[in-house]
Amino acid sequence: MAQVFKAKKTIFVPATGGHPENTEYRVAWGQEQWSNPTDVTKVQMVYKGAVAGMLSPSFPDGTLDLKAVRVALEWLDEVDEDTYYVCLLKEITNVDSNLIEALEDEVDNWVVNVFESKRKPQMILTDVSLEKEREVENGLVAFLFKVKIFSSK
Repeated sequence: MAQVFKAKKTIFVPATGGHPENTEYRVAWGQEQWSNPTDVTKVQMVYKGAVAGMLSPSFPDGTLDLKAVRVALEWLDEVDEDTYYVCLLKEITNVDSNLIEALEDEVDNWVVNVFESKRKPQMILTDVSLEKEREVENGLVAFLFKVKIFSSK
């Protein structure tokens, strides 16, 4: 039976569709202690910055959550270890610099809100930059943002 999971690569996906505020999916690859250390890929629920390891992820119908997690799983091999990433899916027709700026602000606000909602809140500053984007289907674009976090702790 699995005991402890140590994530090495992680992409966070904001959850929608009725999940509590500041809920996200953690799409991660790392090592889990089985009878021997084993490399695994996991999707976990995160509430207010705390991983809910014993809860299975739930993807509400009528949302983009499942598609976003699938894209994050596809990108997981390509991200750096020990780096904070956020994946967003947006229904849009035109990607321009104004949209990218607005999405960077959205990610910044999301990350700050999650960190401020933790049991031991902390003040943070972020530096958010677009790492990659791709069209998932007509009118639906996935964005991967790298987030550098500067914490008060």
